[in-house]
Amino acid sequence: MADINIQIKQRNGEIWDNLYPKTKAENVTESAAKRFVSDTEKASWNGKQTALDFTPENASKKGTANGYAELDASGKVPASQLPSYVDDVLEYANQAAFPSTGETGKIYIAIDTNQTYRWGGTGYVEISASLALGETSNTAYRGDRGKTAYDHSQSAHASANAQKNSDITKAEIEAKLTGVISSHSHASGTPSAHGATHITGGADVIPGAVAGGNAGLMSGVDKSKLDGLPNITVNVTEPESPSSGDLWYAII
Repeated sequence: MADINIQIKQRNGEIWDNLYPKTKAENVTESAAKRFVSDTEKASWNGKQTALDFTPENASKKGTANGYAELDASGKVPASQLPSYVDDVLEYANQAAFPSTGETGKIYIAIDTNQTYRWGGTGYVEISASLALGETSNTAYRGDRGKTAYDHSQSAHASANAQKNSDITKAEIEAKLTGVISSHSHASGTPSAHGATHITGGADVIPGAVAGGNAGLMSGVDKSKLDGLPNITVNVTEPESPSSGDLWYAII
């Protein structure tokens, strides 16, 4: 297994105290290929951004002729900056939401009725009064779905001898729900971990705590000592919700 560096931390209230070593840098061995970066070197690298000679776009040219297109609040180019053929079909919640004055050559769709209109110069004219598919009072329903619903309505939904809810009596319901079980039978058996005398009221004797380092139940004093030990975590990431006094062996 490859060598790893361990930094021991101990929880102190809301922070971790470094026990050993005090800093991670003490664990790092520098070489020609791997070494620390000084603040001076970082400042030098950050300064190279100005040497790229990058010129940002002039904000005054946004959305203007010979400039560049802008984006609206949804991150899209506004329709006013697109060619007319791009938005020839316009959708609105209903016909009442159409613009008061339409545009020639554009198609307007009322989403609530799924019907299409064009601007006739003085008002909106339905393009075709032919059948329109949809699920509203002004449209026809899809034939395939209608056939599925019809076939379902004609199929049997219960067996021929099924009893209707209206035919069962109150007495029959009560007989099923509140009937008295006069007798029952079940397979006999004895629990494998107990003697037969325990089935009808026998009691197990719980042995006392064992002292002297022997195997057995733990005493209350020993249990308190065990509970007093700190939680120990060996991991790269900081343990979640640590308690004061916990130990963290941080792998770095």
